[in-house]
Amino acid sequence: MTIERKKLTCYIYNKDGFYSTGITIPYTAEQIASFIVLTKDAYSVKMVEPKGDTTEFETFKGQSSYLDYAWDKEFLEDKLLPVLLAIQEDGKKPNPIEVISWNGNVRQSTRIKYFIENFNVNFSEIPVIERIIDCAN
Repeated sequence: MTIERKKLTCYIYNKDGFYSTGITIPYTAEQIASFIVLTKDAYSVKMVEPKGDTTEFETFKGQSSYLDYAWDKEFLEDKLLPVLLAIQEDGKKPNPIEVISWNGNVRQSTRIKYFIENFNVNFSEIPVIERIIDCAN
């Protein structure tokens, strides 16, 4: 049974096992698929439920554009896989990443450099929409 969730906190990992400050996005198939595809140059990505730190999704290490783990199999099969495969295989354009919050203490002025140097992700080349919203759960 799929449980209704509103947001996920995403962590980008490098090959040394260090992870980024969290990036909170809406819990939708479109946003999860877009985040996975648009951060494909990272070593891996882990997406967790913000309050309980339960891992919801994780990509393969060294191949972050492919899912390795999904906690909610029903959501994966019914909602996420159709969207993810449409982007990966059918050439559908990913949506801009809707950032609810940039967690941690990385200043906006150094954020792009931080992600490029530490995690091989260039947020200056990734479409991002910052939407600081009130989102319970």
